[in-house]
Amino acid sequence: MNLKIKTLIITILFFGVIFYPISISQNLSNPVWGFKNAYLEYNATTTILGIMEYYYVRYTIINIYQNNGSFVYSENFSSVKYNSLFENITFNGNYSNPNGFPAVSPDDLNYLNQGKIPEDMNNSVKSVISNVQIKVPAGTYDTDKIIKNYGSVEYVDMSTGIIVDENITLFGFNANLKLTNTNIHPINIEIIYVIIAVLILLLLVFAVFLRSIKRR
Repeated sequence: MNLKIKTLIITILFFGVIFYPISISQNLSNPVWGFKNAYLEYNATTTILGIMEYYYVRYTIINIYQNNGSFVYSENFSSVKYNSLFENITFNGNYSNPNGFPAVSPDDLNYLNQGKIPEDMNNSVKSVISNVQIKVPAGTYDTDKIIKNYGSVEYVDMSTGIIVDENITLFGFNANLKLTNTNIHPINIEIIYVIIAVLILLLLVFAVFLRSIKRR
C-alpha cells in the first residue's frame, strides 16, 4: 500500500478515536453529570426558630454502573461553626431517578427547558419558568426555576441539569443551598461540530492532494 495512503488512513483513524468518545458522551440517556468522581459542593444555611447555622455540603458520585445507569454517591455535611463532620452517608440512584443527588434526569431536563412540568414532578411542582439567570459562588447560570407546591424554589442549570440554588421552606424551617464548586461542566456541542467540519475539510483537501501526486 502506498505510504501516503497509509498516512491518510492513520490520520482518519486518529481523529476518529478522539471524537468517538465525545459522540458517545452526548448520548441523551446519559446525563452530563453521570460520571465517576463527579461532585457538587454547596454552602448551606438553615434557620430553625430564628437560629441560623452554616454548613458545607458535598455530593460525590463514587461508582457508576453503565450497564443499567445506576450509581452510588456520598453525601457529606460538615458544620462551618464547629469545623467538624456532621454526616457522611452513601445512597443509590440512577440516571432516571437521581434519588437525592442534586440533579435532574435528561428526560426531566428536556421538559423543564420547555417550561413544562415533568410527569414525575406533577404532584410536587406548581410551575416552571425557563431561562432564568442566577448568580451563585460557582458562577452565573441560565436555569429553569422550579416553584414547588409548598413554597420551595429550585434552580436547575439548563445545560447540565444540576441544581445550582435551592431554597426550602417547610413548617417554619428554612434552608438554602448555593453551589460553590463542581467539576460538572457542559460540552459545547457547537464548537465540536465546527472542529469536526474543519477536520473533514482538511482530510478532503489532503485526499485530493494525494490523488494529484499519484497522477503525476
